Amino acid sequence: MSPVDAATTAEDGRGGPAGEQPRAGGLAGMRQIVAAAAVGLILRLVVSWAAVDAPAMADMEQYHGRALHLFHHREFGPDALRGPGYPLLLAAAYATLGESLWSARVANGLAGGLLVLLTGLLARAMGLGARAWVASALVAIYPGFVLSSVYLMPDSFFAVWVVACLLALRRRSYGFAVLAGALAGGAMLTRSVGLILLPTAAVVWAYELGRRKASVPQVAARAGLFVFAGAVVLAPWLSYTTRIAGRPLLDSTSGLNMLIGSNPRATGRLEMRDGQWLTETYVSGAVNVADADSRAARAAAQWAVENPTRWAQLAAVKVASLWGLEGREHSALYSRDYFGPRRDATVLAWGVAILASFPLLVVAALAGAVGVNSGWTALRLAVATLVAVTTVLHVVSFGESRFHLPLVPLLAVLAAARWPTWRHVPWPRAVAAGTAVVFLAWAWTTQLPELSQRLDTLRQPNGSMSVIEY
Repeated sequence: MSPVDAATTAEDGRGGPAGEQPRAGGLAGMRQIVAAAAVGLILRLVVSWAAVDAPAMADMEQYHGRALHLFHHREFGPDALRGPGYPLLLAAAYATLGESLWSARVANGLAGGLLVLLTGLLARAMGLGARAWVASALVAIYPGFVLSSVYLMPDSFFAVWVVACLLALRRRSYGFAVLAGALAGGAMLTRSVGLILLPTAAVVWAYELGRRKASVPQVAARAGLFVFAGAVVLAPWLSYTTRIAGRPLLDSTSGLNMLIGSNPRATGRLEMRDGQWLTETYVSGAVNVADADSRAARAAAQWAVENPTRWAQLAAVKVASLWGLEGREHSALYSRDYFGPRRDATVLAWGVAILASFPLLVVAALAGAVGVNSGWTALRLAVATLVAVTTVLHVVSFGESRFHLPLVPLLAVLAAARWPTWRHVPWPRAVAAGTAVVFLAWAWTTQLPELSQRLDTLRQPNGSMSVIEY
């Protein structure tokens, strides 16, 4: 039995022969995971210190401003534009370490280190045993995650909620059901796409019922506790947005995100130049924020129904963009003097690392996934559901490579599994993996010229001031 397959008999979390945790690797394996977490934290702090003068701009400024409002006034920000999860983390950092962007970046680094640790625990829960530290190491050094700690963006913090919720969902106890629900609520407060944890939990419960690992009353009780705990966590924010926006909202951007991906000018990606036109054309006249959000969502749905062929074409582009090469946001920020001028060798090294990291990880994850020899388990189904629902969600809205960062820990776990001897892989899996590789190779090949040109521009003497459009 392979390390991954060991999870089949060790996932119910109740103790006893069928519920024991995988013990392969023992304390030595945990020491390696903790060491990887320490490396991840140090890397993030070193890179943040090297960019200590980098400002907060665009989305970063929105999070920073709301964190300052929380810190000074002890209340939510003046609108429902962003959920309060990440601003709460930043406000806590300002209260503890002082009111500075460096404090925020330390908090990001700590979140990144915690994510590395949780990734290793997830890998152990999926039966990787002594190889679990490889998954942690991949997340520790992943360039996109390291840079996100400088950017004052919630990527690592959001991924912490998701991975922690997965670990809680796999345990069949009422206490862990409450914990999982609270973690799901925290994820939704951090980013509204935390809603992906709801179908993920439902799939886990359906699996348990189908395999008769739990009775209907037991699953119903745990589902009720999950929902109750999530509702308790969400209640203050939803009550607040009802008062200031017109109805309960996780944020006020969801409808507009749908409209960005489904309109006559849509390209499948975020086009900053179309923002004002979309607002004036489809949202103008809204009586409040909730009405504006609803108008945008209805306009997007109507356009998709009236233009099914074009919408289907855009859907392929959105998937390709979500699973695409990274670099668009990094190049746009660097070209606005965000990091200041850097040596050509530094720019080239970061550029190559950013471009190459995700394709290498995805291919390795596909190899690990097809190497699993036993059937589905609750945790494997949960991971597959998260990947699938995230993809569907961005088909409904729009695709950007930065949105795949929360999936990186899951891909790292799959990549850390032992790769198969290919002649032993069942042909349906081989065909599925081959199809995915062909599609992604097409996407990456299509995206590479634009990103390579951006990298060439950044390497010029005035590259840090070249102002490349997002």
